[in-house]
Amino acid sequence: MDLAASIAQLPGVASHESVCGGLALKQATADNADMCLLFRFTAHLLEVRNLAIPSLESAEALATLSTNQLHINTIEDLEISLVQPVVLNGTQHLLVFARETLSETGRLYAFNPFTLSVYRVAARVPYHVHALCLSNAILAGQGSSTEWEFAIVCFGLGAGRIMLGNLNISSDGSQLTAMKKFNVDGKHGKVLCAYAAERPDSEGRVLVVLGMESGYIAVLEYEPFAGGRITLVHTAPEAAQLGSVVRVSLAQVDSKHLILCAGHRNGIALHSVKLGTTIHVDFIVAQQTYSDGDVEDGNIADLHVLNASDGQGATIAMLSTTGSFDTMEYRGRARVNGRQSTAATVPSDNSTFVAWAFDRQTASLREVIRQDIPDATLGMHISGHGQQVEVVTPRKLLLGTTLAPQPALDLETDELAWLNASDAFVYASSVRQATLAQRKRMDGELFIDLLLHMAGTRRSAYPPRTAADQRALVARVTDSDLDPVKQQCILYYLALDTGAAALVVDKEYVEQDADASQSEVADQYVQAVRLPRHFAYLMRGYWLLDHAQVAAGIPYLADPSVVADWAFKILNCAAAEHPAAALVFLDSATALLPPRLGSQPAEAPLVMSVLLRSDLNRAFSFQRQYAAQPELRQELLAQLFEFALSANSRRIIADRLATLPFDGMEEQALAVH
Repeated sequence: MDLAASIAQLPGVASHESVCGGLALKQATADNADMCLLFRFTAHLLEVRNLAIPSLESAEALATLSTNQLHINTIEDLEISLVQPVVLNGTQHLLVFARETLSETGRLYAFNPFTLSVYRVAARVPYHVHALCLSNAILAGQGSSTEWEFAIVCFGLGAGRIMLGNLNISSDGSQLTAMKKFNVDGKHGKVLCAYAAERPDSEGRVLVVLGMESGYIAVLEYEPFAGGRITLVHTAPEAAQLGSVVRVSLAQVDSKHLILCAGHRNGIALHSVKLGTTIHVDFIVAQQTYSDGDVEDGNIADLHVLNASDGQGATIAMLSTTGSFDTMEYRGRARVNGRQSTAATVPSDNSTFVAWAFDRQTASLREVIRQDIPDATLGMHISGHGQQVEVVTPRKLLLGTTLAPQPALDLETDELAWLNASDAFVYASSVRQATLAQRKRMDGELFIDLLLHMAGTRRSAYPPRTAADQRALVARVTDSDLDPVKQQCILYYLALDTGAAALVVDKEYVEQDADASQSEVADQYVQAVRLPRHFAYLMRGYWLLDHAQVAAGIPYLADPSVVADWAFKILNCAAAEHPAAALVFLDSATALLPPRLGSQPAEAPLVMSVLLRSDLNRAFSFQRQYAAQPELRQELLAQLFEFALSANSRRIIADRLATLPFDGMEEQALAVH
C-alpha cells in the first residue's frame, strides 16, 4: 500500500502507550459532502480528525476530548475504554464509554466533534464492558409533530450477558432509556463484539448479533416498541474451532436475506440470515486466515462485506493485526454498504489486508488479495465505485488496491477440464491390490467408500479397473444430487490418486516420511475450481489415511478450520500406531464439537487407549467423567491399571499413578489388579 497522507502524532502520548481508534463515515454533512472521521484515543485523550476522503490531501484536526474535561471532582480517575460513532438527527456524535476506577462505575458521554459539546448520558451503565455497539438511527413518533430518532445501544458483558437500551441525543442533552439485561448463556464467556441493525423488512425491529469468547455467535431480535422484548433467535457453533469471535457484521442481500460475517481469532465464517415470521440462520462456509505461526496472536481490526446485493456473492475485506488485544477492551462494528465504520485494536508491529471473493453458487471463499502492512492499523475505508481501499494507522493514511466484484465460477467448464485430465488411467494392478488390502485393514471401509456412498455410488466402483471405469466413476459423481462443492471434494480425492503408485511396496501402501498428498494434477484441479482450503485439507486428510499415511494425514484433519465427519473412525485409524497423532486429533475442532468424541459409551475405551499412551493424568480424569455409569467406569479403570501395571509399562508410570488421589471405586479396581 502507498502512503497517501501523514497524520500528526497524537499529542502528549508516550511511545509506550497504546493508541486505539477507528473510522466514522458520515455521508450527510452540512455541506452535503462525504466526510470520513478518524478518531484516536488513549486512556485519557480522544482526538478526532477529518481525513478529507476522497481527496486524501490532509488529515485536519477537528477536536480533542480529555478525561480532565469529564471529571466531576478532582479525585476522580476516569479512563476512556470504548468509543463508538453514531449519527442521530443528522448530527455526528461519538459515544464515549469511560470507567471511573476508584468507584468502579461506568459512564457514557455523547461528544459532538464539530460543536465540541459533550453531554453525560443519563443512565446507570456497567463497569466491566467488553463490547459496545450502536444501531443505525430508528425513527420514533413517525407521522406526528414530535418525530425523533434514537439508536439501540448494546453493551457486551461477561458470562454471556448483554445490556440493551435506547439512546437519544438532542440539544438539551442525552439519555439512555428502557435498559434491559439478557443472558445468552454463561458457558460462552464474554461477549467480545456486537452488531445491531434495524431489520430491512420490518420497521422498529432490530437484529443484534453477538460474538462470543467461546467462538459461538448469537442472533437476537430486539423490539423497542413492544416493551423492549428480546428473543434469542439462533446460536451458531459451526465455526467455534476458529477461536473467539472478535468482529461481526451484517450485509443486506435483499429485503429478506442478509449475509452474516463473523471474524474469529483464527479465521472468518459466513452465515445466511433469512427473514420472515421466523428468522433462519444457516452456516455457509468458514476459512482460516492466519498461518500456523501467528494463529495465537491474530486479531481482526476491521471487517467489511461488499457487493452482497448483486445476487452472485460478495467481497469480504479484512484488516488483521498480530498483537494482543487485551490491553484495552475496545470492539467496534464494520461498515457495510456505505454505513458508518468503526474499528479499533491495540496496535502491533504488523498488519495484513486480505480480501476474498464469496461465490453463493458454490458456497466457497477464494482469496483474491493479500497485502502486508508493516505497521499498526486502526481501521479501513472502502470508497467509490472502484472500491478504493484506504487503511489508517496511528500516523499514516495508506492507499491500497481496488476491489472489483469477482465473477462467479463456471462450474461446467471446470468439471469438463477435469474430465479431460482424468483420461490418464492411474489405477495400476499394484495400486488396486494395495487399496483392497488397506480396505481390509480399515474394517472393510475406506473414507472414499463413505464419500462415494453419499454420491449414490457403490463401493465396488472404487478403485476403477479400467480407464472406462474411471471415467464412469467421475461421471457418476458429477451427475449425483450432491451440491457442487461436495462433488468437487470427491473429484479432488480422485485427483490425488495420481500419486498413489509411489506409495506401493509389495502390493501394500507403506508409510512415507514426507507428505505424500502432493500431485500436480490435484493441485491444478483445486486451483481450477477454487476449492476452499478447509475442504482441500479435509480431502487430503481422508486420502492420506486411506493410503496408510496416518502421521501426515492427521494434521490436516486436526486443522482448526476443518470439521471432519466420522471422527471415531479417524481416531481409530491413528490410535494403534500413532498415539501422538491420535492425541492431536482428540484435541481438534472435530473431536471437541458436540457430541464430543469420547462422550458416547461405545467410544470411551478407544479414547482411553489413546490417552493412556500419551497423557496419564488426562486418562485418569477421563474415567471419572463416567461416575454415573459404574459398569463403563470399571471397564475404563481396568484399562488404566492393566496398562500402568503391565510388564511393558515404564516404572515412572506406576510411580506417577501412586501420587494420584483415589476414590473408593478406584481403590477397589486397583486391589483387583
